Amino acid sequence: MALANREPSQPHRLLSLMVAAALTGDPEPALPVCLASRLWWAGVDALDDLVDGHPGGDQHMSPQQLMVAATACIALPQAVPGLWPVPGQVQRDWEREVTRANVAAAQGQLAEQLGETDEPSWAQVMASYRDKNGAAYARDAVMAARLATDDPAALRGWRAFGSVFGVLRQLRNDREVPSPTDDEDLANGVFTLELAHALENAAPEDRASLRVLRAQARHDPSARARLRRALAEPDLAQPYGRKIQAIGNRARLLLDELAAASPHRDLLHHWVSATSAGATQRRGAEQSRSGEG
Repeated sequence: MALANREPSQPHRLLSLMVAAALTGDPEPALPVCLASRLWWAGVDALDDLVDGHPGGDQHMSPQQLMVAATACIALPQAVPGLWPVPGQVQRDWEREVTRANVAAAQGQLAEQLGETDEPSWAQVMASYRDKNGAAYARDAVMAARLATDDPAALRGWRAFGSVFGVLRQLRNDREVPSPTDDEDLANGVFTLELAHALENAAPEDRASLRVLRAQARHDPSARARLRRALAEPDLAQPYGRKIQAIGNRARLLLDELAAASPHRDLLHHWVSATSAGATQRRGAEQSRSGEG
C-alpha cells in the first residue's frame, strides 16, 4: 500500500503549518518543519514507486539513481532543524522526532511484508498503519506544536492527533483504486484494514470465499475486482464505515481539546472530515460502474 497519497494537490502535507497557526495564529515559524516533511515525503513517494515497479515517471533517472535520490531525501530532514535559529532544546526535540518517525515508518513497512497465508488482525494492521503513515503526521504535528509549548501533555495530544490523522490519510489512500489491473494492494498481497475487518466479521462461509479471492487476487485482475465488490457489500462496508467515522470523531475531539476556536482550527477540522469521508467512499473503476461521482 502506498505510504503517500497521490493526489495532484496535497494540502494535508502542510499539517505543520496549520498546527502552528492553530496555536499561535502564525504558520511561518513552522516552515522548517514543513520543508523537512516535504523532503521526507518526496523520498518515500519515490521508494514506494520503486517497490511497486513504476519509478515515478522520471525518464532521466535510472532506478538505481532514483533509489539514491530517495534515500537522500529521507535522510536530509535530520539536518533541516539545524539550519534555522531555534532554541537548542527545540532543535534537539525536533531531531528526536525525525528519528522517531523514521524508525516507526520502517517498522510499519516491514510489518506489511506478509506471506500469502498470513492474516493479521485488525489490531495488528492498525498498529502498522500508525507506524507507517501515522508516525510521519505525528512528527509534523509535534514539531510544530513544540514551537508554541513544551507542555508534555499538550505534545502527547498533538502526537495522538497527528497519528490518528495519518491513519485516516492511509485509509483514504486505500480507496484509490483506478482499476483492477492497477490495484497494487491486492496484487502485492497487502493486508489492508478493510480486509482485516472483513475477515474478522464475515460469516464463516463468506470468510472462506474472501480468503480464496485474496490468494487469487495476487495474479488475477478479475479476482481483484470480485474481492473489491465483496468488500463493498453492505453487511461488511457499513460497519467498517462506522469504525472509520469513530476514528474521525476522535481526531475532531482531540483538536477541540488542543487548540482554541479559530479559522485555522476550522481548516484542520475540514481536513479531518474530508479525509474521513474519502476513506469510506470507493473511487476509480468500481465507483464508475456504480454511477457514483
